[in-house]
Amino acid sequence: MDSMLKSFFWGGSVVKRTIHWRAGNVLYAPKDEGGLGFRPFHTFNMALLAKQAWRVLLNKDALWVRVLKSIYFPNSDFLNAKKGSKASWIWSSICEAKTWMRQGIIRVIGNGRSSRIFHDPWRFDRAGRLLPFEWNDNETVDSWIEEVSREWKFDILANFLSPNELRQVAAVPIGPASLEDFWAWRFNEKGDFTVKSAYIHFHNNTRHPNGQAEALSDVSKKRWKWLWSLSIPPKLKFFIWNVVRRALASKENLFARKCSQSKACPLCGCASETIFHCLFVCPHAAEGWNQEWPNMPRPTPLSSILEWLESISQVYPICSVQKIVFLMWKTWKARNEKIFRGTPLWPPSTISKAAADHLQWFTCPRPHHNGSLPTQPIPPPDHSTPPPGTPVFEVHCDSSFFDEPQKAAYGVIVSNSHGQVCDGKAELVHRFSPIEAEAMALLEASRMAASLSPPCLVKTDCLQLVQAMERPPRTWPWRAAARIGMIKLVLDSNPQIIVRHFCRKLNSKADWVARSCAKNQLPPQWLQIIDLVAPLL
Repeated sequence: MDSMLKSFFWGGSVVKRTIHWRAGNVLYAPKDEGGLGFRPFHTFNMALLAKQAWRVLLNKDALWVRVLKSIYFPNSDFLNAKKGSKASWIWSSICEAKTWMRQGIIRVIGNGRSSRIFHDPWRFDRAGRLLPFEWNDNETVDSWIEEVSREWKFDILANFLSPNELRQVAAVPIGPASLEDFWAWRFNEKGDFTVKSAYIHFHNNTRHPNGQAEALSDVSKKRWKWLWSLSIPPKLKFFIWNVVRRALASKENLFARKCSQSKACPLCGCASETIFHCLFVCPHAAEGWNQEWPNMPRPTPLSSILEWLESISQVYPICSVQKIVFLMWKTWKARNEKIFRGTPLWPPSTISKAAADHLQWFTCPRPHHNGSLPTQPIPPPDHSTPPPGTPVFEVHCDSSFFDEPQKAAYGVIVSNSHGQVCDGKAELVHRFSPIEAEAMALLEASRMAASLSPPCLVKTDCLQLVQAMERPPRTWPWRAAARIGMIKLVLDSNPQIIVRHFCRKLNSKADWVARSCAKNQLPPQWLQIIDLVAPLL
């Protein structure tokens, strides 16, 4: 089916063969990496089947899962089930998808009673499973956790874990005893399995099986994204893609594929008709550019057309870039009309057709995606105002996260009713995601608020975290689930504490503390000077 798709895309059929100007791996690459975002059927099918395997893993009490278990794995769990010698087509497909699904599942630790230390993937770093020592092979994670303090038993673990393994275990947050362990999908921030996230992960692994991605700079990705975001007809975007990818039927390209006896230009007799020659150098093309854009710099054969267009957009208005693309398209069409139909070349006609198409495209009405008229956006609710009753203290918290290396810092500021800072805390921690760092900051802020006089208002600028606390545990962001559980435990024990989301601009003090701590630039006496530097933040 993949070959049929590629043949159809390049204009072929069952009885007609055409040139495939680019290989399949280019078509299957994401658009921001210079591809077209095509989906290989096998990889996409595996993502769909992995969704069924995910349902088997979670819905153990469903009737159809119980039927499968009674037939194929009555004495084991789903992850350790074998396909068997006489498996049905459905079970065989699910078993194959299960091996793909294993790449992305993780066990989120709550109380640790249902997660096995040596068999379940429960560490955030995705390292290999820990090897059993003198512990029971089926020992659960809760045996490594202090029941009262909800901390790791580092004094015991240090006796048989290496320093690296100890750091990996310490990076896993522990939830309250009331939170059950649950499965999460690591490639989705919410932890839910989605076919889209699974396909992206599976496709990247298929393209780069050794984990070595192609060297594509951030600048190149931004240029491709810029192209696909241009407000021009889709066929013109694809035309520019063909120009950049050298996928047009110029004489040089045809000669290289042994489809032409000569690579000379059929219009001017130039020794080699490249795509660049067709669009900019050939006399009829050059005359059109000189008439329409006499002062605009031209691209060079060594430069990228995409780079040239982006540089034009930085000097000229975006409508000029759009007109240039229309003129390039009409220049190519005029060249083909001359070669295949004998239509005379006249640059003023090419320019006028490009201008007419440009005007027609931008004056025609285009409906919205939902077919309705645009409405005024509803502003988000303002949570910056305090709840009824003036709080005695306000606790502001924020975090700062650095992806390379994976480290974070949080800052907590305690202010009295007059707005004066009276306490605070900052700490550098090892975390794997921004939401995890924000949850760590809010947890510490809640604990500090619990030790203050009621009522107390805790403020955070992380709306995602505040909204997650209003939902059931299974829908929490999986990386922050354990921390959210601990936050809920503190808030349930201290009903006088109220957590509110507020504007990021009003959180400058906590933000400065977190950023300075992450960069190791926080002054030792920062609590004494923060009110002085606050106007400068």
